[in-house]
Amino acid sequence: MKKLLTLLLLTSGLISVCAQEKIDKSANSNQEFDIVILNGRVMDPETSYDDLANVGIKDGIITMITKTEISGKETIDAKGHVVAPGFIDTHYHAVDVFATKMALRDGVTTGMDLELGAYDVKAWYDQKSETGWQVNYGTTTGLNMARMKIHDPEINLTGPKDFSIAGASIAEAAEDGVPGWSITKSSIDEMNQIMQIMDEDMRQGALGVGAGVAYMANGNTSYELFSAQKVAANYNRLTSVHTRYHLNQDTPTEAPIAFDEIFTNAMLLGAPLLMAHNNDYGWWEIEEKLQLARERGLNMWSEYYPYAAGSTPVSATFLRPEVWKDKYGYAYEKTLYDPVDDAYLTDETYADLVKNNAGRAVVVFFPYRDKWMPNWLTIPHMTLASDAMAGIGDDGELLSWDADWNEYRGHPRNSAWHENKGCP
Repeated sequence: MKKLLTLLLLTSGLISVCAQEKIDKSANSNQEFDIVILNGRVMDPETSYDDLANVGIKDGIITMITKTEISGKETIDAKGHVVAPGFIDTHYHAVDVFATKMALRDGVTTGMDLELGAYDVKAWYDQKSETGWQVNYGTTTGLNMARMKIHDPEINLTGPKDFSIAGASIAEAAEDGVPGWSITKSSIDEMNQIMQIMDEDMRQGALGVGAGVAYMANGNTSYELFSAQKVAANYNRLTSVHTRYHLNQDTPTEAPIAFDEIFTNAMLLGAPLLMAHNNDYGWWEIEEKLQLARERGLNMWSEYYPYAAGSTPVSATFLRPEVWKDKYGYAYEKTLYDPVDDAYLTDETYADLVKNNAGRAVVVFFPYRDKWMPNWLTIPHMTLASDAMAGIGDDGELLSWDADWNEYRGHPRNSAWHENKGCP
């Protein structure tokens, strides 16, 4: 894949000057710009502008896109590169410094984990503001972690939590054999406490509610999910959902049935909806329904990521032997790969990880996706999101900003063009 050169500037600056005739008439090509980007393939998806051109930037604003020669105080030769607005990734679990660096090299200038979200959103925003962050950021309030606060009281769930450090909490919640956040149904009082946590996060600026229901399909009741979507709807904000019957194609629990659950809630609440990674059985039905919804003015859409392999914590419910092996007939030795140990799992190593490191992210292969991937590019308004994971190294710990690229151990979707040793 070609390396991508991305302008870390206002997207509107590029969009507003993409008509070639208007550009050449509205600016003087003889002026000296602060920065010029020469010889690149300039692309703007919104206006369909796509041509080899030069870009002139003055006072932080793109003021010219032209095929004539221009000069500036700083010159960047973009020959062989794409010059485009920064990409917005709405499903970016990689909210740590090393993975963020990988995102920048892949052209992502806004990375948001809308699926899992964060716990204690105010503290999360404060932390990002205090330390500084290399990409634009935002987060949802996480239903999974709010449930963990209530159903796993043995965990000291204080301070901001997000995917980059959630693995330790997931493992700790499983130590007593009862990961309450995943399998325990809420009483009315417990459900109200969960909703209060998320409502406060919404008041502190959460972009919506993130609900990884596939990871708590047996514990999160339909009424609790409806109530969570209502929390977001009260602020006219989205709910991003990893649906309940993820991967399932067995009637009456097909994956599209789980979509209907969240779709009905969102429609009745008049609230925005994002279906996280719609890349499994029934995606065609779901996309048809979403197109019909948008024709009726509803703000609903879905994502996909262009890989036949995903990544998930090893303790995910759908990887349990009674589901993954007995129901679907998959062997761990051929479908579950641990990038930290650089080996496919066996029954024994799987059981050991679930017991001793339940938050470890593994790569999961789904060969049946291969035939579907070319179709996703053709579906209107079906967006691309990476579902990128944390930037971990050989020891399973987060890498520093200065770590070598080849130290990364994880799914290559964190940086699609980058050749790494993390995944075969």
